[in-house]
Amino acid sequence: MNIVMLGHSNAGKTAYVTAMYGCMRAGVSGFQVRAERREVGAQLQRRASAIAAGHYPGASDRRSTYHLQLWHESARIMDFVWKDYRGGALTESSHSEQARQLQADMTSADGLVLTIDATELLRGARSQAYVRPLVSTAIRLLSQRSDHVPVVIALTKWDIVKSVDQQALAAAEQFVGALVQSLRQTDHLHGILVPVACGEAPRNVAIPVLWCLHIRLLAYVNQLDYEIRYLDEQRRIAMSRSGVIDSFLSWMNNEPTWTEIAARRAAQALQLRAGLEPLIAPARELSTLFNSLEQYGGPQS
Repeated sequence: MNIVMLGHSNAGKTAYVTAMYGCMRAGVSGFQVRAERREVGAQLQRRASAIAAGHYPGASDRRSTYHLQLWHESARIMDFVWKDYRGGALTESSHSEQARQLQADMTSADGLVLTIDATELLRGARSQAYVRPLVSTAIRLLSQRSDHVPVVIALTKWDIVKSVDQQALAAAEQFVGALVQSLRQTDHLHGILVPVACGEAPRNVAIPVLWCLHIRLLAYVNQLDYEIRYLDEQRRIAMSRSGVIDSFLSWMNNEPTWTEIAARRAAQALQLRAGLEPLIAPARELSTLFNSLEQYGGPQS
């Protein structure tokens, strides 16, 4: 699974992915996120500890890629790649290497986390206009997709605007209204708008990553279930066509019998069930975790 994170410089992307890793490495509702490489995980842990103490990383103008894993109750559930882009890469010239990489990633991304600096929403139309091209371009690219894509609009630095929560929430709903409306009109885009704070008083840092993994896991579970039911039906049809006559004709034509075909379908279904079984409990638990969140009902606390 590939998750793309977008946001302008100083929108808190690096702080978010670091705080998220620290939170998810400790565990949330039986789920953990681990780095594929031990040294990367150790580095993220050190940075997360620094953020928790109020020491934030500097802004980055480069694309960062993290190879991560989702675990549940000591079982490895899925691997995913987290790609962190600076926002300018989405709207700058297509001759830029990062712009080309991002265009390619956006057409195949399995999840999108769009970070918006919540403090910008309180600085008037001029500041909001700085972020608007990022949002409008994301809308355009997402509208070209037809597969299920989880989308998170993360309002970062929420600890800074906490004294004016309602004003910031109203500004957020007005500012991202076009994106919210476009998502509501589709069946394949699934999103939430969530305030996020890192640092000494973290808030909602687990929600963006778990939402993306949740939607992807549900889609995969549903796909496996559909394929299993299809194979079961094909096995049933094959068995209804088997018999002595079929065995004779198949021998004459050097073709597999319907009984053999039914056995193959049964074996295929059994293999898929073996892959589905360990995913059912995690998928249900993630669904339970998000039952309290309205799908694009507005910012969540």
